[in-house]
Amino acid sequence: MIVAIKLGGSIITQKSRFKTPEPAAIDALCALIGEYHKKGVKFIVVHGAGSYAHIPAKEYGLADGIKTEEGLVHYASVHSLCEELSTIITNSLIRHGVPAISFHPATFVTQNKKLPVKIDDKLLLRYLKEGFVPVTHGDVVLDKSLRTSIISGDGLMDHFGKELADKLIYASDVDGLLSSLDVKGELIRDVTKKNFDGVYRMVSGSQHTDVTGGMSGKIKNLMTLKCPTYLVNGKHPNRIRSILDGKKDIYTKFTPG
Repeated sequence: MIVAIKLGGSIITQKSRFKTPEPAAIDALCALIGEYHKKGVKFIVVHGAGSYAHIPAKEYGLADGIKTEEGLVHYASVHSLCEELSTIITNSLIRHGVPAISFHPATFVTQNKKLPVKIDDKLLLRYLKEGFVPVTHGDVVLDKSLRTSIISGDGLMDHFGKELADKLIYASDVDGLLSSLDVKGELIRDVTKKNFDGVYRMVSGSQHTDVTGGMSGKIKNLMTLKCPTYLVNGKHPNRIRSILDGKKDIYTKFTPG
């Protein structure tokens, strides 16, 4: 079984404080991955950039490309910060017996108008085949139209979910997909072809769209993938354990097709 798991920036860092990791959360998640790696699960680990890159990337306007020579330095600086966080994740995995190898999208992804046009993952997949655990992340990348742009961890997960993975797991700081984003929101446990239209209409409402930056588009995309996707609160690693064991728990499962 191949599992692509995304460790959200909201749980592995304090997103409002520049370069502030969450060591306990990182250790707990990496320990769980180590446990199941030893059981034979093949992982691809994707992580968000969190407070390491989001803050300076926004400050420098890198989402819209670089327009000056100074922007080249900003680009390199943000990429270095992404690498720094990835090293923390990779080293934690290694401490838990995982042969983790970091792959930086700046070296194998090309985009055009902020969308991937080439993800050259042949070497990454070769390492996976040999028993290693690839680790990759959101990053700044070259862009044919804008010179540079940003690929998110979600974009990489989408790529792995199209043909390769048997499960996608998004570990964030929320329990899953909620019926609304206020305290009264209830967890939607299963999204299938049968109930998708109703769920889609619900999250297309202004509150979901404005706050999440387009949740309706995200869930619509999940229903086009080749494998089930799980949204789970990564602050509770045992819920991820339940997903890996095929057990019911507090999470949302998307079943496409």
